[in-house]
Amino acid sequence: MYEQTYDTDWVSLSREESIERGFALGVATACGCPNEKEYQRLVASVETTYDQSIVELAFREGLAKGKDKYNNGMTSNQVWEMLVEPTVSAQETGYPGGEYLPGALGRTTLFDTQRGPPGLLEQPSFLTKD
Repeated sequence: MYEQTYDTDWVSLSREESIERGFALGVATACGCPNEKEYQRLVASVETTYDQSIVELAFREGLAKGKDKYNNGMTSNQVWEMLVEPTVSAQETGYPGGEYLPGALGRTTLFDTQRGPPGLLEQPSFLTKD
């Protein structure tokens, strides 16, 4: 199921691709086609622990939604087609640039630090004498 839609011979993935594949892998697991090795590779493919937790969250979301549909009498193929197969183009989602995630789930810049020699870093105003 997962292997038919997504190539598993990838070397690197973007953050968005990892999240998408994490969700799809959760759905496949709910339908009885788990792939623990691919799951571990997806989690390891992103740079930060924050991104790893987002991939894990996407997997759990796919697993929960897949189990819900599967337990309500749908076949595994119906669940896969309903939750994973793209039916809406990126332009129809309404997100700028064709992104499928809202900005609140985007990468945060809170922990990004300014790099360079110490002279480039600004000193807080309360530490300077006037």
